[in-house]
Amino acid sequence: MCLVVLSAFLFAGCGGDGGGVDDGSGLFDVIIVFDTAGEDTNQVGDSGGRDHSINLDQWTSDPGQGVDPGQDDPGAHDPGAVDEGGVTDKGTVDDPGQSTDEGIGDTNTGEDAVQDTHVPDEDTTPVDTADPVDTADPTDVTDPPDTNFPDCTGSCTYGTDRMFCSAAGRVCECSQTGIWTEYVCSTACNNEGMVGDSCVSESEGDYCACDFDCTKSALVTQQCTNLRYTPCTCSASDPCGWQHDDYCDKTCEIVYPDDFFPETWDCDCAGTCTTSSFGEYCDNLGGTCSCESGVMVSTNCQGWCSNLGATLVADEWCYQYSVDEQSPTQASCACENWNCGNTSGVAAQCDELLYTPCTCAAANPCGWIGDGFCDSVNCNNLFPDQANFDDSSSDC
Repeated sequence: MCLVVLSAFLFAGCGGDGGGVDDGSGLFDVIIVFDTAGEDTNQVGDSGGRDHSINLDQWTSDPGQGVDPGQDDPGAHDPGAVDEGGVTDKGTVDDPGQSTDEGIGDTNTGEDAVQDTHVPDEDTTPVDTADPVDTADPTDVTDPPDTNFPDCTGSCTYGTDRMFCSAAGRVCECSQTGIWTEYVCSTACNNEGMVGDSCVSESEGDYCACDFDCTKSALVTQQCTNLRYTPCTCSASDPCGWQHDDYCDKTCEIVYPDDFFPETWDCDCAGTCTTSSFGEYCDNLGGTCSCESGVMVSTNCQGWCSNLGATLVADEWCYQYSVDEQSPTQASCACENWNCGNTSGVAAQCDELLYTPCTCAAANPCGWIGDGFCDSVNCNNLFPDQANFDDSSSDC
């Protein structure tokens, strides 16, 4: 989902040709990577670089946002609005002012609130056309406000404790310092150039329900300024002016294939480069473009995943990321279906410093326990349904 409070999850990258500034727009293009598992897990920065395999969660529309599951309120329909017994006037047939009707006009109308104009001896009962006003307005107590929100105070375990709705329109998150921190959803959404003001509770966790509104030009401009890849900034109209600016924005095509601006020129992997400052990217050849010995080289993602004992993710085959705002972007192929029985493949995963179901397994195939890098938090976040090796006492 989409959880929007955590702007720290979104990183800015550097120019694709080694420059720190985007020559076209004068701004850094942010590289938002995405997580096919649907979790934001780039929470811990290992100095050893192993975090480069932790994908971030691409903003998506929250299917439940703004929907109040209790708005079909049975108490809103007032059962007293229907007159069950007063439809017909039972008091006008037998006139209590004249016991025997001799055919003489009945003039005793003072006590008869409804004029009786029927023919004497007629046995039909006149229809009561009175439309009484229903003054019943019972208080609906079927959906009382929920005031039993948990407190957003005290310590927590970063990377383990999930966010939760701490109050109406507020979400509580465990900060990197291990302290519960409360955010106002409307502010969090607006800070990301999005709309929304509610906290939604789902089985997988609670989050601020935010969405992109591409009709609001001010918010789209803010997304451009924030350097976010969104359905708005990536649209074919290219509102940020990122096309043909010597910086590859292939992520737009990968994440939003139904509406994106083409990057044929910027994502071509050819020519010379500066190894120390080159920003890697997903290229037009179906691979990742890196700088090796001063020359741009494309690594085919299909073959790369196969060598790792895995298969290529068809619709999200490559992602770009940056470990911090100062470092050049890196690119990686997106693989899945890891074969932990493939010995050579697992060894290659270890060499690439990838967090996978195989490298995080309890057997510790890469020998990462006691190496000075804390891996348990990331492994447990990525693969909570399996037994992972535990280096919490030695490295965390």
